[in-house]
Amino acid sequence: ISIFASFKKLCFINVACSVFKVHFISFVAISLGDLLIIPPHCYIRQHFFISFFIEVHYLRLNLLGSGYYNMFKTLVSLVLCVFLVLFYFEEKNSIISTFQLTEAPTIITKGHYGYSLIVELSYSHQGLAEWIATLHEPYPLFLIENDWMMRSPEIVKQLIEKNIEVGLLGSPNEQYEDSTLLEKQLAQFQSAFNQLPLWFATTDYNVTPALQKTLHDHGINTIAPSISITAPSLQLSDGEFISIPLHRGQSISFESINEFIQQHPFLSIEENIFGYKISTKRYP
Repeated sequence: ISIFASFKKLCFINVACSVFKVHFISFVAISLGDLLIIPPHCYIRQHFFISFFIEVHYLRLNLLGSGYYNMFKTLVSLVLCVFLVLFYFEEKNSIISTFQLTEAPTIITKGHYGYSLIVELSYSHQGLAEWIATLHEPYPLFLIENDWMMRSPEIVKQLIEKNIEVGLLGSPNEQYEDSTLLEKQLAQFQSAFNQLPLWFATTDYNVTPALQKTLHDHGINTIAPSISITAPSLQLSDGEFISIPLHRGQSISFESINEFIQQHPFLSIEENIFGYKISTKRYP
């Protein structure tokens, strides 16, 4: 009886120490997280995983003395592997632009290190979806009109699936005297892409200082092409932003665009401005 009591006391002490250790580690982790400036989604995930860790540890203590412990370890390992494959690695497969390029409101009209293509899209010419399917990185920047976006959900889905960078092609500058117009357009864009655009241009490339400030306050870069494609043999200088207009009654053939791309290898807007190159790896 004395031996049994001693063993029981030892087990109780071991369990109590384990529980104390879990609570102490959790307290330290949460406290440090509260002191750090971290994004809200990271903060929520931190508290979720700490709570999950505590629950799993309690379950482990309950199963420790039973014959189900090895099965429990196998199940936890399997769930962890599924999580890593389906969620963590999936998030690492793409790069999302999330930065503002200028400290003050301005219109970005040129880079420094090469050529960049901007597709201005307000009309689906025949063969558009097939042409988009043939594109490969680095992709052009697509500036799309809201009305076209609402009419073309399948092509919008195609742009999202290919992880092509998309901005908003707005209205002529004078129409933004209506202060609600921009907010309506941004809301429609966010509804389709689950985020605000990083890039914005008006159809006439004029943007008032007030509109520039509003866009800057939203974290949106204002851009204007420096030249439009008129022929594949167009003469270019470094830093050019070349517009490809795809509007009703205004278009260049996709064959000519492909010929132009072959003659003038182009860079992303960010690489043209800053001169850096991004390389990615896919896991596993």
